[in-house]
Amino acid sequence: MSERKKINPMTEKLLWAMSAGRCEKCGRLIYRHPLNNVVGNFAQIAHNLPVSDKGPRAEFKIIDPKADINDVSNLLLLCYDCHKEIDEIQPDKYPPSLLKQMKYDFEEFIVKATNRERVIPTFVIKYSPNLHGQKLQLTGVQKALFPDKVISHEVDLTLNNSTYFVEDPEYWQIEEKNLIRTFNQKVLPVIEDYKDGFINLSVFAIGPIPLLVKLGELLSNKRNVDVYQLKKSPQSTWEWEFTQEQTEYVINYIQETDIPEKIIVLFSLSGLIRHEDVRKTISWENATVIEVRTNHEPSDDYLRNKLQLDKFVKCYQVLKEKLRNSCTNNIMIHMFAAIPVSVAIEIGRHRNQTVDLPLTIYNFTNGIYKKAMTIGDANEKLS
Repeated sequence: MSERKKINPMTEKLLWAMSAGRCEKCGRLIYRHPLNNVVGNFAQIAHNLPVSDKGPRAEFKIIDPKADINDVSNLLLLCYDCHKEIDEIQPDKYPPSLLKQMKYDFEEFIVKATNRERVIPTFVIKYSPNLHGQKLQLTGVQKALFPDKVISHEVDLTLNNSTYFVEDPEYWQIEEKNLIRTFNQKVLPVIEDYKDGFINLSVFAIGPIPLLVKLGELLSNKRNVDVYQLKKSPQSTWEWEFTQEQTEYVINYIQETDIPEKIIVLFSLSGLIRHEDVRKTISWENATVIEVRTNHEPSDDYLRNKLQLDKFVKCYQVLKEKLRNSCTNNIMIHMFAAIPVSVAIEIGRHRNQTVDLPLTIYNFTNGIYKKAMTIGDANEKLS
């Protein structure tokens, strides 16, 4: 059995410097208590390859008497939760190669973050339409942008003092008109002021899925846009996590029709779309029905890192291509979605107005799905 040796104090100081006092897995500050903000040492030092021959990842150890298990290259500075995660809860999920890459990526991020010459200006766009009489406050934006960006412009597209709720029949038309008008008045002029229209846009939005899809369409994928996702736990934050969490997206054909009169697409990502609820709203007769799911159970807080969002965009582009190739007529897509807000925006951003099928989006209110908005025209011919 390997003898545990004390880590050299200079190595500890070096590790703290390389991680900038943050957990190298989740990025949390670990010189302040997460609840009361009291300053102190709340870090734990984890070994990638363990000291003990029975420790996590011991099977990957190379027997080398000259190897220093306490070298800074084998150490990670972690918070209590992340240390427990990699060593006790799911050690098999974190092989040495993954932890080594995670450590390298985070420490490279710190190097870049402290280089002020690479900070870029960004135009912050906020949007939080009225839901049930409450306007959600979007806080923590500056923290999410650090260290790569500094705010050059900021606008809130929300319709203030609206007396209409999502349950009202007029809600969707009024909110959509306001969104388009405000975007054209407050966003487009700023973009056009920049040479070649190039400016980074950072989007922070919470609201009903149909309106977020519309916001995405207005933003389009022809502009330099970064969409952020609000995470709810362990604390509310817009910051992307520095994790290698993997999510695969699967396209399942629930029902296929040779010459469909309509296409029904269910996105069961953050929650499960119940088929019986959809059938109450729209007939499945002469329809092709498709469901997009993740390779894990639906969860309303699963989207933690940017890679998961990028993978969805790739899946969505594959889905659109399949639909375009299989439909000779410009038939309607009927969309039922339980998805993160950032996914909704990306669906709109990556909709090609010229070649993609028109899209009707439904909203789940008071236990039933109701038609909310239609994007595109079913009477137009596909290019």
